[in-house]
Amino acid sequence: MPMRHPGAILRSLPAGAKLLALAALGACSFAVTAPLPLALALTILCALAIAAGLRPGTLVRQMIPVGVMLAGIFIVHWAAGDSRTGLATVLRALALVAAALVVTHTTRMPAMLESLQRALEPLRRLGIKPAGVAMMVALTIRFIPELLQTAGRIREAQRARGLGRNGLALVVPLLIRTLRNAELVAAALDARGFDPDAPLPPSTVAASATTCYARGTSRGNRR
Repeated sequence: MPMRHPGAILRSLPAGAKLLALAALGACSFAVTAPLPLALALTILCALAIAAGLRPGTLVRQMIPVGVMLAGIFIVHWAAGDSRTGLATVLRALALVAAALVVTHTTRMPAMLESLQRALEPLRRLGIKPAGVAMMVALTIRFIPELLQTAGRIREAQRARGLGRNGLALVVPLLIRTLRNAELVAAALDARGFDPDAPLPPSTVAASATTCYARGTSRGNRR
């Protein structure tokens, strides 16, 4: 019997099982405080991401913005004399990002949203809106590549002005542009008549997220 490729195995797993494993990994990771096991977990998860078909260069590019923010956290811990905790925090966060990349790269969006909405349905009585949460998750996943590209463009522009090492020169424009795009996407959702209280099928939520995201960000880029 031929051995199946790890990427094929990951894609064949149910979306709900992968989301549950991701949540369990996130919860268990906080019980680990030593940097070495966290570094090992990060290595394994990065290897899984590459085996699932994610190119090493793409993986690194998606990790860099998170790593830049985590570097600030490490510096704070280092300045406080607790570099070990700072290193563990950085490795834990990077490992969870790698795990999330594995899940999103091997799971179709409608299947992921269907599992999420099904899991949240019992919480509707508590005021939780499954379709609204699913839309938020879908838009977050859509925003990540755009955020990485925007950060790269801003970094190149600031480097050309001699501000390559100025963190604020990157963070402030990136924050402003992200908030502006989020506002435009929200306006596109309102114009489309999205109702988070309605029991919408996951395919509709995914399609609405894609359409509204494209309209909002295209308007933001023209400004």
